[in-house]
Amino acid sequence: MYANVLVPLGGSSFSEHAIPYATAIANRAGARLTAVLVHSPSAPISEALASTPLTGEWESRLRQREAAYVTDLVGRLEERGVEAVAELKEGEVARQLIERAKSGADLLVMATHGRAGLERAWLSSRGRRGRPPRQAPGAAGPARLREAASIQLCTRR
Repeated sequence: MYANVLVPLGGSSFSEHAIPYATAIANRAGARLTAVLVHSPSAPISEALASTPLTGEWESRLRQREAAYVTDLVGRLEERGVEAVAELKEGEVARQLIERAKSGADLLVMATHGRAGLERAWLSSRGRRGRPPRQAPGAAGPARLREAASIQLCTRR
């Protein structure tokens, strides 16, 4: 069975599409749901703004909003009886998520845009960086998310 279901969030309603599926899996498995949000520091518009107090204040407010968002979401899950925790990371999103997945997640459930064809070619590596490598815990894409909530859970290989 799964002990820890990891759900990456981006602060958008789109990223939350995975929450009902992850919740169903976590409840059925008796697992903890870990909602993780990675703060990616903003690049300043110009070098002149890089060291101004305004840039630091902006980043601080953004971190506070992100923390409030993920904490509020976890609070709503806990009100519904889901064992859930919030984690905030900082750095390159894909790298942080992959490292977090490797360090104790049994299952990774995330929403994806399902890019294909020219759209994927246009995005090249940028569109692929967030996907976990094959050796990372299992990942469910949009086509399988509906199935994942209703299938009998099996143990990790």
